[in-house]
Amino acid sequence: MLKFFYLFIFFVTAVGGVYAQPMVSGNLNTIEAQNAAQVHVGPGHNHLKQLINSFGEVTPVKVLTNYANTAYRYYDNSLNALNDLEYAITSAQINDIEAVRSSFDTAFDAFGLTAIFENMGGPIDASSGWVYEKYGNPKKRIYEDFEKLEDVIKSDDFFEKRDRALSIATELKGKLTLISDAWSASIIGDKGLYRAAFLGKLHNDARNLNTKNNLLAIRNGLANYINKNIVKIDDMDRSAYNSFLDILFGQRFGRKTGHGIYDLLSKSERRKISKALSAINSRFRRMDLLTSKVGEEGGAMSKSEQKRLHKNNQYLISQAKKIAGILSKGN
Repeated sequence: MLKFFYLFIFFVTAVGGVYAQPMVSGNLNTIEAQNAAQVHVGPGHNHLKQLINSFGEVTPVKVLTNYANTAYRYYDNSLNALNDLEYAITSAQINDIEAVRSSFDTAFDAFGLTAIFENMGGPIDASSGWVYEKYGNPKKRIYEDFEKLEDVIKSDDFFEKRDRALSIATELKGKLTLISDAWSASIIGDKGLYRAAFLGKLHNDARNLNTKNNLLAIRNGLANYINKNIVKIDDMDRSAYNSFLDILFGQRFGRKTGHGIYDLLSKSERRKISKALSAINSRFRRMDLLTSKVGEEGGAMSKSEQKRLHKNNQYLISQAKKIAGILSKGN
């Protein structure tokens, strides 16, 4: 089972957002991928309103286009990380094994960011989507290949198994390319065809998808993602939470790139979600101060402090579920 541990360093920004910096090894090839190391809790309310206005009138087409662009960039970043890993495997010398393992961790982290697109109910990533209908279940096989690759790279005889590692990495790239190509803006054969249908741009083609249904799928997908990936038994997955915020607000690794589904919500829905997000931000700060204090003192967390931390986590979960409920009521 793949296990990754993050060390978060928190600070408050001028706009009132909280940013968390996970320890991510290795380097990716794009600015967006490098920024994937920075997870976020979203911009302050006033700053968010300014950002929304800077992209002009909100339309469903703008929201879907920004969503498609973000999906493509997430998958493209993952491919770039796999290219880095492939190079690390090929060029590794006897003293470079830790660099190879670090590159593997980075590649898996980059791919993990794409999990948010698995719960959207189609048309591309979901179990009923086109990629699955045509190619089977590439995402499941990608996860399986990562596990196989981890076994090889983190074994004591990696250099004897280097060819095996390269073979698995090549297979991984092929499967991931199928999904990345589905989101491509360029139509060449099957490449880009699904994105065009998602945006209703195929000329006189019955495969074009209904805009309203796509927007509902995104709303429901975000609600499902909260319940499936963000809310755990006794805490919240912050990395998954920040991927959620990217799609909700039309961001890419914390940077506003256009309109998000949030911009199409009713005033009442936006107000309720903003209130819940503010509560989450505030509770994150409170928890971080507590854990920071314990770390500075160098001792173990007392029972009362553990109780406070647990209580805060339960509150976070309740607020996240509240957001999921608001989004799922849009049916």
